[in-house]
Amino acid sequence: MLFPYKYVSHPIEKMQEYVDFIFNEVWCKAPNSEYGIELFEENSDLKGIVEYLWDYELAGKPKKSAVFFLTGLNKIFNAFKELEPPDIAQFKAWYASNNDIEKCCCNDAAIAPIRYDQLTVKFEKLTEELEEFFKNLYSHNFLALETIKNHIGTVSDHYLKFVQQNDEDICPFCGIMPMDGQFDPTRDAYDHYLPKSKYPFNSINFKNLPPACNTCNSKNKGAKDPINVNGATRKAFYPFTHTPYKLEFEITFSPRNWNEYKPGEITISVGPTQYDNEIKTWFDVYSIEDRYKALMCKKNAGKYWITQAQSWVRRGGKAEEYFVELAELESISPYADFNFLKKPFLEACYQSGLFMINGT
Repeated sequence: MLFPYKYVSHPIEKMQEYVDFIFNEVWCKAPNSEYGIELFEENSDLKGIVEYLWDYELAGKPKKSAVFFLTGLNKIFNAFKELEPPDIAQFKAWYASNNDIEKCCCNDAAIAPIRYDQLTVKFEKLTEELEEFFKNLYSHNFLALETIKNHIGTVSDHYLKFVQQNDEDICPFCGIMPMDGQFDPTRDAYDHYLPKSKYPFNSINFKNLPPACNTCNSKNKGAKDPINVNGATRKAFYPFTHTPYKLEFEITFSPRNWNEYKPGEITISVGPTQYDNEIKTWFDVYSIEDRYKALMCKKNAGKYWITQAQSWVRRGGKAEEYFVELAELESISPYADFNFLKKPFLEACYQSGLFMINGT
């Protein structure tokens, strides 16, 4: 990830607070309780939502998005009712781990995130019910229910507030694709960083919902797991880290033909070394190396950068002066015109002798 987002607080976070209450105060107390509206007494907002949806269904106006919520609450409560105290304690630990997104990304040994494929080994039926509930919880049909919007606001409003604070206008997962900003009529999608198809409990946790461009979200990452590959845990960039960092790109280039060079002739190295593991994950999940090499081979990107530099030299400018100016632009605005890649790519071209024109 090229740079982290600033996390933006918003009333929509209440939905995760409701889930926290449901999990800890309703489901986990099921063995010693009977299901009823009084279980929600200590959270008046949530109780109001449940009562409204209940009355709505009883009035004969059920909507699938309301029915799934009420049905899921009840079915999972009944499943938890059959659990033994050690199982309840284990679920609490899994719930806490899956919602500590930062520690998950750090591969912190103190936590143990759980995936559906692991959970189903012992709790097959319960896993099915949890999966259905949490996957649908983020559904726009559910979040668009009037009573939900009245309590937590809308995703669109969250996105507007978010991009007002995060205004680079470029996807931080690739640095290639633009992101819809506050003046655009549309918005980009939120990515479930820990995929909702793989992890329970955090599908509505906005610390697990960084916006991403469609190319990163759907065409490259998809359901890839940033913190686990083939059963082995790994480190990943946390999208909202407070720790500042700057990635350093180094490119080498040995073209056989300057007019028809290929991605295989380009080598990319990224540091600093303290982020080696996170960078490796980033490259894997978002196909970064292939996408950057492709960009450098495109007519209106890498080949155009070369044309710009050659034009400077032909007009009598020194290549060294060009790189001083380019370094300044990269420092001021690293993501405009892909300067974070343009500078090391053209430096690699220079090292390969491209700008040796008239002895310059």
